[in-house]
Amino acid sequence: MTGRLGAGLTGALRLRDAQVVDARGARSGRVDVLIRDARIVAIGERPTVDDRASDPATVTDVALDGRWLSPGLMNAHTHACLDDGPDPEGELRRENRTQTVVRSARRLEAGLLAGVTTIRDVGGPAGIDLELAAMIDAGEIRGPHMLASGRVVTMTGGHGWWIGRQADGPDAVRRATRRNLRAGARAIKLMATGGMMTTGRQAGQPQLTVEEMAAAVEEAHKREVPIAAHAESRIGVFNAIRAGVDSVEHGHGGDQEAIDLMLERGTALVPTILSDR
Repeated sequence: MTGRLGAGLTGALRLRDAQVVDARGARSGRVDVLIRDARIVAIGERPTVDDRASDPATVTDVALDGRWLSPGLMNAHTHACLDDGPDPEGELRRENRTQTVVRSARRLEAGLLAGVTTIRDVGGPAGIDLELAAMIDAGEIRGPHMLASGRVVTMTGGHGWWIGRQADGPDAVRRATRRNLRAGARAIKLMATGGMMTTGRQAGQPQLTVEEMAAAVEEAHKREVPIAAHAESRIGVFNAIRAGVDSVEHGHGGDQEAIDLMLERGTALVPTILSDR
């Protein structure tokens, strides 16, 4: 198999004698699971699943012998290009492009093997995340399904400028967003405030304005692409919400008033609880 479960098979994949935990809880007893074209098409007792197999000669059987199956985990905020050491920014700056690509691919495969089947990658250098996402979709490398953002959109000298598209003013931010969409981004990431991982920049300091972010939101939503904003202060959170983003990342400094406004507008919060540790 390659990136997606069942990819590379000429027929279907049938998992025998599994104990399944689905979104409604654990099923009683052992069942079979039929997968075709990387999608689960049947779960149930053996005769029921066998009836859905169509041509048994094209089915590959895997005996699970009572092992557990559960839905894949999802990571709503990650950067495949960053390691989990004490200085991920410094490490990325020291790498050359080849090292970054290879190490990112290894992290993606490790995540898949740990049970993470979908991620939203919220920014990487030079479109590397977009390239890796395409390779996973094509079955060339193993990794979770990726909603990749490409290069972050930030003000000149703003948070993540060294891996981002620097843009000032609504028109320039709109253009940067369009360039990411043209490159194949399936999500857009904006920088509403400074952050801890950009040397010399104050985390939480307002950066992109409401008007600038609103231009990006308009472009992303034209293509039905979700758009997120990094915000590490109360004013940054409010600016992002008022601009119309779909999700606020981190959300440090957000208060009850901010939460009420998010509920009113349907804005999601991705709290990244471990990112500061």
